[in-house]
Amino acid sequence: MALLHFFFAPFASLGYAIALEYWKPFWVATLVAFASVIAAVVITGVLTVLLGSSLSADGATGLGLVVGTPFGYIAPLVSFLMFRSRVLALRARVAGA
Repeated sequence: MALLHFFFAPFASLGYAIALEYWKPFWVATLVAFASVIAAVVITGVLTVLLGSSLSADGATGLGLVVGTPFGYIAPLVSFLMFRSRVLALRARVAGA
């Protein structure tokens, strides 16, 4: 499950939502992804303004990649952890029954 979320996050989240009939992690991860994109753009913009003339166009692009990459891991991690929690709860319920 972790590898699927790492390499194919939107499809893994959607697949597990369909298979488990549990849509909350999919929608939460989708909202987190949008918020992450907005946060990365804002932070990159602020840093670009602060660094000002010392950045070239390529430097600003590189800064955007450096800032944006960590934000790209948040949504898949949220989805994975929520689905993992659900699967472990279902296993515990089945084992206890």
